[in-house]
Amino acid sequence: MRPSPTASTCASKWHTRSGRSLTPSSNTSSPPSSLPVTTPPPTARNRRPTSSPCSARSWRKRRRRHDREPGVRPVRLELQGFTAFREQATLDFEGRRLFVITGPTGAGKSSLLDAMTWALFGQVPRVGTSVGQLISQGETSMHVKLEFETRGRRYQVARRALTKGPGAVRLERRDASGEWEPIADRTTEVKTHIERLLGMDYATFTRTMVLPQGAFDAFLRGEPRDRREILSRLIGLDVYETARQIAGTRASAAKVAADSLRAQLASLDLATPERIAALRADEVAARARLEALTTRFEVLRGLADCWRTFEAARLAATEATAEGERAAQATQTARLALDAAHHAAVDAQRQAATAEADRAALSYDREAHEALRVQVALLDQRDAALRDVEAARTALATAERDHATAEAGAAAAVRASKQAERALQQARTKAESAAAQVIDAAAAAVAGRDQRQAEALAMTAEVVAARKESHESQARALAIEQIAARLVGEAETERLAGLAHVEAVRDAKAATRDATAATKAHAAAERVVSAAREKAEAARRANAAADLSRGLKKGDRCPICGDILTAAPRHAKADFDAAERAVAEAERILRAAAAVVSTATSTSAVAAERVEARADALAMATARRAEIEGEVKALGVTALDLPKQAQREAKAAEQAEARATRAEQAAERASTAARAFDVALGPLGATPSAGEPAASPVALTRAIAVAAAADLAARTAASAFDGAKHEADAAQREVALREQSLRTTRDHDQGAAERLAALGTVEGDSAAVHRAFATAEQAVALATSLDAAIADARAACAAAEASAVAARTALDVAQTDERERAARVAVQRTAEQQAVDALARTWRDVLGEGAPSKAALATAQREHQAGQQDATLRAGALGQAVVQAEQQAEQAAASVAEIATHEARHRLATELHTELRSDHFVDFLLSESLELLARDASLRLMQFSTGRYELQTAKGDFLVLDHQNGDERRSVKTLSGGETFLASLALALSLSEHLPEISGTGGAVALESLFLDEGFGSLDAESLDLAVQGLEALVDGNRMVGVISHVEELSERLPSRVHVEKHVHTSLIRPTAD
Repeated sequence: MRPSPTASTCASKWHTRSGRSLTPSSNTSSPPSSLPVTTPPPTARNRRPTSSPCSARSWRKRRRRHDREPGVRPVRLELQGFTAFREQATLDFEGRRLFVITGPTGAGKSSLLDAMTWALFGQVPRVGTSVGQLISQGETSMHVKLEFETRGRRYQVARRALTKGPGAVRLERRDASGEWEPIADRTTEVKTHIERLLGMDYATFTRTMVLPQGAFDAFLRGEPRDRREILSRLIGLDVYETARQIAGTRASAAKVAADSLRAQLASLDLATPERIAALRADEVAARARLEALTTRFEVLRGLADCWRTFEAARLAATEATAEGERAAQATQTARLALDAAHHAAVDAQRQAATAEADRAALSYDREAHEALRVQVALLDQRDAALRDVEAARTALATAERDHATAEAGAAAAVRASKQAERALQQARTKAESAAAQVIDAAAAAVAGRDQRQAEALAMTAEVVAARKESHESQARALAIEQIAARLVGEAETERLAGLAHVEAVRDAKAATRDATAATKAHAAAERVVSAAREKAEAARRANAAADLSRGLKKGDRCPICGDILTAAPRHAKADFDAAERAVAEAERILRAAAAVVSTATSTSAVAAERVEARADALAMATARRAEIEGEVKALGVTALDLPKQAQREAKAAEQAEARATRAEQAAERASTAARAFDVALGPLGATPSAGEPAASPVALTRAIAVAAAADLAARTAASAFDGAKHEADAAQREVALREQSLRTTRDHDQGAAERLAALGTVEGDSAAVHRAFATAEQAVALATSLDAAIADARAACAAAEASAVAARTALDVAQTDERERAARVAVQRTAEQQAVDALARTWRDVLGEGAPSKAALATAQREHQAGQQDATLRAGALGQAVVQAEQQAEQAAASVAEIATHEARHRLATELHTELRSDHFVDFLLSESLELLARDASLRLMQFSTGRYELQTAKGDFLVLDHQNGDERRSVKTLSGGETFLASLALALSLSEHLPEISGTGGAVALESLFLDEGFGSLDAESLDLAVQGLEALVDGNRMVGVISHVEELSERLPSRVHVEKHVHTSLIRPTAD
């Protein structure tokens, strides 16, 4: 027996013959741990080696050295409603190793294998996935639960199918406490877990572990392609294709990474020391310029302060001039009032002089007037006496009536006297009240004067406060306008920076897309190069094969393997030059794609840097705008309200100025009113104590007039009282006289005659005397009137003189105020000139020659702000450039080392990809595995056929060597049914025995369970005995082999039996003891 080595041994043999070593050179990096570098593939120059013979003992030692993965072993099967098993049935596999399942045809023996297969994979060979056909007739569902062990753990899978509707599946695992924990309950998840646990899929399971009826010889007689797929999966050969793909991917990735790093290294134009030094020098210069601009900003701020000082001085001078003009107007008004007072005094004096002249010119002789009075009296007495005489005769008759009338007149006179007395008392009371009112009015005038003076002082303070508020509002309005201008500028800068950033991001995205497309194109070009190289290699191998086979014929020995050729080889030469040209063209396209990748990567990096720079500029602009917005927020307004706030501040300044003007006018009015109170208090002499303030001086004047009128009324009432009293006394006397007259009436005539006689005669005309006396009386009346006019004129003269004094005082005050205002104007004009001079000096120092103007200052501030912003941006950009250059220098150093690492990885991965590229290595491993199985199966088949048949392989197919027919080699498909069963059994037993060996340490799990369904009925007694011996030899360790058969001789030979009984309603499982 010549057993074949494992896959790893074959790989070692392959490389020993090809002269290749898998040990990387000392200057290359070790490959990633995930690459299976222990078994690299052969190259096209290698040829299939023949396996060296080795003994069975060494093979068994090698087998024991392998770490076999624990196999799959069923433990317990429960089924219900599944084909013949209508009722629940259980098959326990515990303790069973080699056993037979027997029973009559149709009892459901094969259904037990179908139940296990369906529980694991959800399908069975005879119906596929249409498992509804397996539900027991008349039932609506079927249920199967399989408990099994693998990889040292116990699992159970349960499936349920319904005639209508979806089924259910559940996979569980038993934990250390013996409880079942769920793993999956979805069909795809359960399938994935089952295949991972068993190490095989449904097809492999049904062809190696469970061989159902009709498929027992599928592996033996199947197509080479199907056999290759099954064997490849069993021994895990797909790992080499995976390794080749990984190696190719990593080679491409390493090359792309190295090329990308080279492109990045080429794009690092800032990484040179000279460039870094130049950038640092530029940064220092930019920082110095920024500091100079900052200093100039302070200078411009000082110039702006000088401008505001100049404007304030000019405003103050203008206000002082206006105040001087108003003071001059007040002086002129006081001077006009003084002239009017002088004219009034002159008029009063002229009227007094005229009245006095008229009084002096009046001709009046008091003595003559008195003499005339006496003479008139004598005349009157004589006339009276005559009348008395004439009336004496009638007087007696009327004496009593006259007496009564006199008494009545006396009573009326007494009453009138009393009324006059009461009127006198009332007049005196009114006079006293008027005097008190004069005193109160004088006190109120004093209080009013003090109040007006206080109001004048308060209004003066209000003027100062309003002017201060106006100046502050103007300053705030100017500041708000400047902040608004700065905010608009920064917002525009931020907007432009945002647009630049968006454009940079868009360019960066486009560059990234170009780089990605270039990378994909580069990968496609690499695939094209790889395909072209494979075609070139195939052409080279074809040409080499044609050169080696030239002249060979049937019966010659193969120059590679030394075997006898059974037919003349035919190999056509390929166009190797065209293949080489295709490789060169593909490599050219690959280089162009690499250049495009490098350019796109560089462009992407530059775009990313531009995005970062634009982002920094945007952040700086945003920060400056946020700083200005912070200033705006500190003002308590929003950015949108800045213009309105400036207007409000300007309006507040105008309102404050208007308040100052109104307060100034109110102060002037209060001062004038105070001076008027002083004028009104002048005639009183002493100033009384202050009382409640009066509204105006007119009240005092009115009170004095009222007091004078009351005093005059009191004197008139006293005079009337005296007259009434005199009339009362006269009436009393009249009564007495009437009484006397009544007594003497009788004697009147005599008395009248006697008086008349006593009076004698009077010379002169009585009418002339009376006319002269009337003229004298008129002269007395005129003299009295002139005396009153003289008194009135003198009073008016005194009032005019008092007004003149008040006007003089007002004129003095106005002139003093005018002088003070003139002095203030001079001071303010001096301050204004000083401010102008200071502004001119500062302007020349800061902005040079030229007339100072607010517009020029604003323009200079805007230009400086723009320059300072540019300087800040340039300084920041240069700082970023320095940092970026330093980072690029570090990145360049790291990139150089990383490029070397990637190149080493690329070389190693490319070599490994090239080694694994040929399919002959997998073919070699499959051929070796088939030879191993054929050799071991040949030994079993030789035993089963008593030395007649031996299995061989040729081009992936099985042949039999018939020793009884001259060692004829023919296809296994020519065997009879019994011979085919024996050959298939031998091959199945060999596969179960040697699967761990041919799969190597990385192979699938061991087939510790094998189920054979039927086929033994075609064997004769001797062949059956040989088959049983082979099964007994197969059971080793914990392996379990189950045979399904109705052959009674077989069931008697096997140590354990399970009998399936067929009943009308259901089938039952009866375990049978030995």
